[in-house]
Amino acid sequence: MRLPTNENFHATNAMRRAVATGIALMFAASAAWAGPVDNGLAELNAAMAARNLKWKNKAELSLDAAESFRIEPYAYGGAYITGGDLRGLMYGLFEAAEQIRANGRFAKARGDRAAALRGVRIELDSNLERAPENFWRSYFQMLARNRFNRAHVVFPRLTRPYRSACVLSRAAADYAIDFTLGVGGEIGADEMGVLLAVCPTVRSVAVEPGSPSRNAVLDAVQHAGRLVTVDTDGNSGGAGSLDSPITVLRPSALWPPSFEIRAPMSSVDQTPAGQNMDPAHAADHAPFYWVWGRLSYDPKTKPPIGANAAEYEAAHIAALHISAAGLADEGGADHVASAMEAVRNVKQGMASAKFTPLDIARRLESAAAILEKSATPDFQAIAGLATERARQQRSAYARALREAESPEPPRADDPANSSHQAPGRANADHATTDHTTIDHTTADHTPVDHTNVFYANATSSAPSLARPQMMHKPYQAASSDQALPVTLRLVMSKQEPPKKEPPKKEPPKQAVPKQAAPQQLTPNQPTLVRLHYRTLDPQSRETVLEEPASPEVHFIIPGSDLTGTWDLFYYFEVLNAEGSGWFEPDPFGGAPYFTVHIQAPRTGPN
Repeated sequence: MRLPTNENFHATNAMRRAVATGIALMFAASAAWAGPVDNGLAELNAAMAARNLKWKNKAELSLDAAESFRIEPYAYGGAYITGGDLRGLMYGLFEAAEQIRANGRFAKARGDRAAALRGVRIELDSNLERAPENFWRSYFQMLARNRFNRAHVVFPRLTRPYRSACVLSRAAADYAIDFTLGVGGEIGADEMGVLLAVCPTVRSVAVEPGSPSRNAVLDAVQHAGRLVTVDTDGNSGGAGSLDSPITVLRPSALWPPSFEIRAPMSSVDQTPAGQNMDPAHAADHAPFYWVWGRLSYDPKTKPPIGANAAEYEAAHIAALHISAAGLADEGGADHVASAMEAVRNVKQGMASAKFTPLDIARRLESAAAILEKSATPDFQAIAGLATERARQQRSAYARALREAESPEPPRADDPANSSHQAPGRANADHATTDHTTIDHTTADHTPVDHTNVFYANATSSAPSLARPQMMHKPYQAASSDQALPVTLRLVMSKQEPPKKEPPKKEPPKQAVPKQAAPQQLTPNQPTLVRLHYRTLDPQSRETVLEEPASPEVHFIIPGSDLTGTWDLFYYFEVLNAEGSGWFEPDPFGGAPYFTVHIQAPRTGPN
């Protein structure tokens, strides 16, 4: 057996003593910790006491989705409050407390998250590092009330006894906020291991750009003895590759887009003892946090009483599309096209309902025009963010367009440039080149130049076309290994027949065969419908089915794609002759996917 050297022996003992001390302090303080449900109940009880109400309430977990909640009032007073998890139950208790404070009674309510990850990014400075614990508790309470679920805090330095890291991570955990510790300075693997041991509420770390501590942090995470995720928003590089034992933090849904916004912090209270953050100011910038938190959790949330509803709506549109611009920059997603993909669609005449960088820029500029006139500083700040993001999106599109210009025209025999394919099944990996387009002709049977039509549509600032009526009733559950029929009903716009004029007397002419008049399409007339679907199996790949538009469009999902108990989710893409289109469900109206529970024999829904 190899014996440790004196130096290693003393170092090992020092680390063990530090860990033991940290664990002792952790257990000593555990009695004072209050979890998210405790904090929610305390807020509800305080609101009821202020109204001198003594109703009995019941709060418990349910089988609903994560972060969701329900409030069911009792006829005799009080309410039954449930949550899909601890965070959702806390949200329900906070909502119930707000109802009591505002109206003195409970009302039936339900909350379901929209954006999966709603985060703030905070870079500590000397003032914030000295902020008292009460300030951080008040700040994280404010974040939780506004439905934020993540805080990424960047530490420029980490020194023993790691008080700030422990205080912040513990306060965040008390309000069900996922805490990510950003390592900005230099720290060794042993020291990082001690930090993870004495601060058990640090469950996620990120190595910030420029930090020299990447290898040390990753080594400490691997040997932490508990689950610690690595946030790739930092500079962790390939730490999250499939062959790595390190767990990588990833958002669970792509629309509405998740975000991490640099949050404005509160005012600094000048005191004789120095510059300390005043807990009374932890809730400053209320409109900013309301828009990014509340409206990202539930877009249907009504603005505060007396607020300008138009400004809050514009701010929500700006926040949503600032996040969507991030998706476009990162390569696109189900509902968002990158600049390169948008240009490729233009060049090849490919129809797509995805939001392009130009669509995003147009909506950002429209929202900024409203917010710039606001008397609220937070809205003016959001307007500035929207304007800058719009400029970046237009620049990205222009850059991609320049890169796509080629002096040589595409060869007609090149399959990649073919814009026609029989309606049917196509793999999503080739969706940008294999999707069907539909030929149209002008009144004199002259073929339409698709490239010019698509180019004009993609580069214009014209408003989006009116959305046609769409109807679809999804199944709640389906059997495994059995084909699933899916139908989308469309209300097709009708063309008014041309008015008949009285015939004019003309000299007889030689008879010619009559030709059928070409179909005239309105701009928002659907021409093609795509069904996008995949299961929640991590190995599942998206599949796309295509059919020409009609009042009833029928698809059949093969039973071979519905195996096991992995739930199915899908959405429709309805395209028009101009190369754009719409999604069903409407991404701006709620969840952008339909979900079907797949039941395997004798197992029930997963």
